[in-house]
Parts: sequence; C-alpha cells; structure tokens
Amino acid sequence: MKDIIAVRGSDVTFACQVINAGRHLVAFVRAEPTVLLTWQHRVFASRPHKYNLEVRGDTWLLEVRNVQPSDEGLYMCQVNTNPMMAQIAYLSLKVPPRIDKDRTTHDVIVQEGQNVTLNCAADGSPTPTISWRHKDGAVILTNSPEGYGESVVLKQNLTLYRVSRKHMGEYICLASNDVPPDESWSIRLHVHFSPSIRPIEAVVNSGAGKSAQLSCVAEAWPKPEFSWEFRGTVIVPDYQKYRISIEANQSEAYDTLSTLTIDHLSKTDAGTYFCAASNEYGSVSSAVELKGEKTKTIFLTSNQ
Repeated sequence: MKDIIAVRGSDVTFACQVINAGRHLVAFVRAEPTVLLTWQHRVFASRPHKYNLEVRGDTWLLEVRNVQPSDEGLYMCQVNTNPMMAQIAYLSLKVPPRIDKDRTTHDVIVQEGQNVTLNCAADGSPTPTISWRHKDGAVILTNSPEGYGESVVLKQNLTLYRVSRKHMGEYICLASNDVPPDESWSIRLHVHFSPSIRPIEAVVNSGAGKSAQLSCVAEAWPKPEFSWEFRGTVIVPDYQKYRISIEANQSEAYDTLSTLTIDHLSKTDAGTYFCAASNEYGSVSSAVELKGEKTKTIFLTSNQ
C-alpha cells in the first residue's frame, strides 16, 4: 500500500494487492490503537458508513470517506498466513493554515527606542510558513544586526529593534502551506513618544483690521493637547477674536496641526505667541512672531 496525503473532507482509497490468497483471510486494521475495520468482505468498524470495502481481482480496496484529523494514522492490510503478512501505509491530512489567536500578538503599545517582538502562531498540515508585511506595502524596518529592512519577512516572530515613530502602523501576518485558503492576521503597532514641535511660519505678517493665522505642527503619540499663549496668558477661543483648530495629518498619523486664527487685528496683537503641545510623555512649545504688514520697497529708475 502507498501512503496517502488527503485534504480534509475528501474520500481516499487504500489498495492492497494479495496474490494467490487461496483460503487465507484478508483484513484491514487501524493501528495506534488497533481497530479491526474489515474482515474478508465485511466491515466491522463502529461507523460502517465511514468505510467501504471492494475487491477487484487480487486487489482489496478500502475507502475512507470524509477524511478528518481523527482518521490520520497507520493502516494495515493483513493476511492470516503463518507468519502473518502485512502491508502498512500512513494517512496524513492536509489542513489549511489557521492562526492561533491565543498565541498571536494583538495590538501592541511600545515606547520609542525600545525593542518589540510580534508573534504569529499558526496550525495546519503541512506546518504553515509565516510571513510579515506592512499593510501599505512599505519596507519593514527591522533595524536588526542581520539587516536593515525588507518588504517581506519570513519568520514566525518579527522583532523590531530600537523602535521609532516610523515603525508605527499595521503589520500583516500571513500563514500559508499550499493548502487553500491562506489566513492572515493584522496587528497595529502604536509607538508612544514625547512631542516635538515646529512652526509652519516663524514670522507672520498682517495688517490692522485683518486676520492672521499662526500654525504649528507637533509630532507626538498619543496625540497631544494644544494651547496658545500670548504675553503669559493662555488664549481662550471666543470665536469673535480668537479661533483654534486642530487637524490631523492624513499621511503621518502622529503629525497634528494646530492653527490660531486672530480676527480684527490691532497694534496690540503684535508680538510673540507660543504654541505648546503636551502628552503623558512631555511637553514642548514653539514661538511664532506676529508683525505688521511688510512695507513695499519701490525702486525708482531714471530714463536715460
């Protein structure tokens, strides 16, 4: 008999050739533990619908229906000679990959500068191969001693060294073993770090009676709280004189823009404004200078 590799739910057949059997009896037996399945032309199994026996000339055919993991193991075709003759074959099952969520990393939070390992465990037969990729297709920056980064990482555990804000995002674990369908699992990595801040324009010019917009961008995660100060006083939006808006950057999740709009400008509004951003890891501020309108320089030329 030949070993068989089957797909779950399929039907398989063991073929045992017995030449010149004469009066000798033929049986199919499961080993480990030993269970008599057939004896001559009779099926003795406790689930007779599971097995079917057919004899074609000197070939005995045992059909195993709707193969399941419990059907895996050794099968023997025995002839009651002295000593007994037997043929042995192994039935193994092809099982599509299935990710074990209890042994696989879920969304994770790590502080910038630390190392983090993402685990992906999967069962299946043959044993699944695990690969990792960024959801957006970007290179995975492992920063490992063996290499800087690659688009696809083939290993069960993905370790990222010296994590930075650039590592933030969604990582996809894919389990495959050539038995469809493959299975994937998504892990979102949140990198926490203290804010850094910069003004969009360090100096803003505008005139009396007009409006001015002062803006700053903060890099931080979790997202920061913003405040604006002028001459030591925190500005409270009143939607008549002052308006403050917050806008997330769509391309960089950790970038946030804060804009202070000042309406009905007067000379007393000129000066230095401070934009501050803070989260649980720290706070920082940046200055924006509001000045009057730039004067136009006129160049006089003489006709020659």
